[in-house]
Amino acid sequence: MKPSNNSWQYQPSRFVVLPKLSHKKFISKLVKFGKKILHLTIESPELKVWQTWDEHGNAYWNGYDPITRRSIYQVSESQIRTWIEQRHHQ
Repeated sequence: MKPSNNSWQYQPSRFVVLPKLSHKKFISKLVKFGKKILHLTIESPELKVWQTWDEHGNAYWNGYDPITRRSIYQVSESQIRTWIEQRHHQ
């Protein structure tokens, strides 16, 4: 058969093949996503305090108060304790 002179020609589509998720995995991922959204929209009034380390292994304390929206970064243990106590006495 002779090819036609039409400008339109069939070309196979190229689809991105995504891995199939089982129903349980899909639900699990959906629940995790929902929890993240919920966490972002409803914040606990509790203080968040965590420790970080620099490249030399020195430990620092950090904190965030969601009520006042104030933060403290890279301070000593005594400084973070003072910050916590000040919030407690407000």
